[in-house]
Amino acid sequence: MGGCVSLDLSCDQALNQTCNCLFGDRNYIHMMKTNLDALETAMQEFREKRDDIARKVSIEEDKGLEQLAQVKDGVQG
Repeated sequence: MGGCVSLDLSCDQALNQTCNCLFGDRNYIHMMKTNLDALETAMQEFREKRDDIARKVSIEEDKGLEQLAQVKDGVQG
């Protein structure tokens, strides 16, 4: 007969999902400070690696070599 779709969601499941959203690991608002600290650490590591690459590129340019386009975009960014 007709295509009938049934959705079975118990009250316990709904409450559990709501609590996970508000208090669980997926609560990004609650964990914002932790996430921000991790982002700042990752950005500092990225800057250090970028600076190391820029120094290596500079040394090679002093030897007469030229940057590849791929390196130019990454180092200048």
